[in-house]
Amino acid sequence: MHEANVWLLEKLEVAPQSEILKVCTVLHGIWDCRNKQVWEGKVVPGRVAMDCSIKMLQDWKKAKARGATVEVSHNPYIACNLRNWKAPEDGEYKVNVDDSWFQGADSFSIAIVLGNYCGTFVEGRTVALLQAMDVLEDEALGIREALSWVKNMEERKVTVESDSLVAVNAINGQNNFLLEVGHIIDHCKIMLQ
Repeated sequence: MHEANVWLLEKLEVAPQSEILKVCTVLHGIWDCRNKQVWEGKVVPGRVAMDCSIKMLQDWKKAKARGATVEVSHNPYIACNLRNWKAPEDGEYKVNVDDSWFQGADSFSIAIVLGNYCGTFVEGRTVALLQAMDVLEDEALGIREALSWVKNMEERKVTVESDSLVAVNAINGQNNFLLEVGHIIDHCKIMLQ
């Protein structure tokens, strides 16, 4: 009788891509469900975890099918890239930030990953925060967390990259935002100066 890890590795070697995607989708659901329980004390029903993983796969397929690359960068240290990750210049670093939330949840998570000019993972962190009022606020909070983290890396030239075109445009733009999101965006602008 094979152990699960041996079965999985054998399956991934011979299975068609469609089956591999299904297996990876299930594994992501299990991983995410376990993380919610361990790190946040929340029990996520298996069906909810699978639905979220399936939606993530569908979103990934849609993003991959898009032909155009959208990049916005008015500020050289914060950019939006919705298609292809590009390594930073020789000797520089890039932080990618993204948030994740479940509909109806009272919190969301931010993932921050630091990579070097070779595209190699250097360091990373996750942060769980209370759910904000809207997507712009969540994304802006994620960028602010990333900027706060990298500001202590004075010896490194770091670019922060997000997949949120709205948040990057808000931070790079001249518009004033009211309420809490305006305060967050202003804080990001100050950190970028």
